[in-house]
Amino acid sequence: MPTLLDAKRRAAAALVLGLGVALLIALAPYATGLVWIPVLYVALAPVYAWRAARAREVPRASSWRSRSSSSSCSAGRSRA
Repeated sequence: MPTLLDAKRRAAAALVLGLGVALLIALAPYATGLVWIPVLYVALAPVYAWRAARAREVPRASSWRSRSSSSSCSAGRSRA
């Protein structure tokens, strides 16, 4: 004879199963992208590391400007 606790467990199991199915249905349109994310990460991580290392070698535009010229800026003053 099933008890009340068994009925609650069955209801909870059915609820969890139903929510799991609903989640799978909701994520189905994104399945291809979700599968390809780790594949592209593994494939392109070395390329990104190589590109990032090469980008550090290029001098930045901010390093070309002298610091004294940026400190004497008169942008807020009006010219009368």
